[in-house]
Amino acid sequence: MLTRRLIQWLPAFILLISGVMAMDHSNQIILAPTSVANNENADATDTAVVADQSQESTSNNVYISGDLLCNDDDCYPLLFEPSSEWQIVKPEQRLPAGLDIRVNLETGLKEAKLGEGNMVTNNNNKEKEDTNNAAEMIEETSNMVKKDESAVNNNYEFSEQFVAIRGFLNKGQYPEAAGQLEDIMEFAHDYKQGYKIATREFDLLQSVALNESIPINVRELDTRVIVACIRNNPPVVEYIEQNYPNFVRDIFNNINEVKKVTDDVQLLVKRFINILTVLIDSDPTYIVGVVDFETLRRVFYTIDDKQLKMRILEIVSAFIDRVHHEDIAPVMKRDGILFVIPQIQDWVKEFSRYVKDADIEEDHLRKFFNTLYNLKTDFGKDIKVDTPFLNWLINQVEERKAHLANGEEPRDPEQDEFDRKLINSRHLVFGNEMADSIKNFHDEL
Repeated sequence: MLTRRLIQWLPAFILLISGVMAMDHSNQIILAPTSVANNENADATDTAVVADQSQESTSNNVYISGDLLCNDDDCYPLLFEPSSEWQIVKPEQRLPAGLDIRVNLETGLKEAKLGEGNMVTNNNNKEKEDTNNAAEMIEETSNMVKKDESAVNNNYEFSEQFVAIRGFLNKGQYPEAAGQLEDIMEFAHDYKQGYKIATREFDLLQSVALNESIPINVRELDTRVIVACIRNNPPVVEYIEQNYPNFVRDIFNNINEVKKVTDDVQLLVKRFINILTVLIDSDPTYIVGVVDFETLRRVFYTIDDKQLKMRILEIVSAFIDRVHHEDIAPVMKRDGILFVIPQIQDWVKEFSRYVKDADIEEDHLRKFFNTLYNLKTDFGKDIKVDTPFLNWLINQVEERKAHLANGEEPRDPEQDEFDRKLINSRHLVFGNEMADSIKNFHDEL
């Protein structure tokens, strides 16, 4: 049975290892954001964080708005709408397959039309079969885009605001852009409005959030809009995961590019962590790598913010619990966790510290305790908890025994189940199993 389980889990484990090994581990120091890099008096001893990938540059003139492309002058369809006549292809327009394309020698502009016979693309020459079918598909796609554009124009309330934001950003009028983002903030919290904003404007929202040339206060406002859209809004989260699968990776890279942690940078990083908490927790297929956890560890010990630390612990907890519940041998669970989080004992110390916090909510208490329970189950004596945690556990056992015996109705089955788990764990998981056997023997007498 054990051998069969090992064989079943082996491909997933190989995928995890290959995903981590494929990361760029070169400790290249990335220049600080413009607002920091221009400060000649920046303290050289401030925290430096390394980056493993570079950020793609974005266009300074053209922005995507739903199914439209916009610049300073006007907006036009994102998808080029071909006809039998030559038409100018505007900047950044996407071309359907099967078109004739040329450069007009008089104007120097790129033009395209529906292809006839052998069709030419802008990259290479290919012979296309079924020309008529291709033309029909292009026409059908064009009609669908027109229909979607009509729906956007009739139903979308924030098109003008985002066109204005693009214009302000393009002209460097950042206070005006910030004002528009603040106005949109209250609508982003709404379930329906947040979905509209995210599905139509996420190209802009992510580009502003990750663009180091934009002032940090504008980026922070932009990330607050993203957080408002995704909080308690699963359709938005699903949309981002399906259409922007690299967004989580880009956030980690952007955090790594921070060289000097100032107050405004600290606030931006906090927003980034809030986004990561939601997206990683909802996507079990995302592989958080060793570089990611090193980033989280550095942020955790650099920025003194309790809420931020709790968010990071949630991300670490989600990964550990996910590995724990894999149907594999404990030794493979240990290896899988240690491969990605080699400093696991440091995180045990933090979970033990925060689970004892008198102000911690029950949901966080359960999450962090369950993570400690899972680690101790998988690692045994290789994981050590300190005396203050054991003393806290003793007190919790007495309190939860009293809760189970109070006879209140109706009862919360989940709460009762957790209380029993915590009570039994004192000896079975965090203590001496023999002591538990002796105690149960005396109880039976």
